[in-house]
Amino acid sequence: MTDQPVVSVLIVNWNSGQMARGLVANLARQRLPGLEPGQGLEYIVVDNASGPGEEQHLLALEAAGVTVVRSAQNGGYATGMNEACSRATGRYVLMTNPD
Repeated sequence: MTDQPVVSVLIVNWNSGQMARGLVANLARQRLPGLEPGQGLEYIVVDNASGPGEEQHLLALEAAGVTVVRSAQNGGYATGMNEACSRATGRYVLMTNPD
């Protein structure tokens, strides 16, 4: 078995850090075939310049093993998703929203 994730979960965040945390927690309880719950998933969250009010949520995501990319400006959903996708290493990609 390889260390490569099966699924890269891509999330663009803008002032929705609490919901992003809930999404990651829910997905971590899911079981991929042949794996334990939460195994085989990597999470990449691109924060679209939400501001200092989101930092507590971003830090909590990082503490949970999530890759967090802090964008200096909000380039929109597509730009954020493209950034997340460029960092994905999974065999499959799940593009999702925190809300």
